[in-house]
Amino acid sequence: MLPLAIEIKIPKNVNLEELNSFRKILIVDRTWFKLPDELAEVFKGSGGNASELALKIQFCYDLKSEQVHYLIEDGVNPLNKYENCFVNQVGVGDLIIKYFGYFNTEVFIEIAGKGGYYLSRLKSGVTLHKKNQMEKWSL
Repeated sequence: MLPLAIEIKIPKNVNLEELNSFRKILIVDRTWFKLPDELAEVFKGSGGNASELALKIQFCYDLKSEQVHYLIEDGVNPLNKYENCFVNQVGVGDLIIKYFGYFNTEVFIEIAGKGGYYLSRLKSGVTLHKKNQMEKWSL
């Protein structure tokens, strides 16, 4: 259903020429939802006595190839477990766009080390530094 939803939101006639310099454009996000109690033996909740059962889905959509990669997990796993989720899909010339909840400078360094690029909303409390006019920005 995800590729169909994206196709509806981004029609084929939209001009994405500005993005042609990227080999892949990976969009990463996640969703979760509650499950009925009958599935307690299959999936765990987020923890605690009043925990409700939940399912988390991490997904990665390649805008260029229209391929979907996903990971289904129990609701018990915290979001920061997925900060480097799908980094193995990134190569030279690829762009990965991540929800700011995945903001992790070590992961960004790993992506850059592979020759890839990343785009993420800046997390509050992060300071950018520029050493001089010839240096790149650093976190």
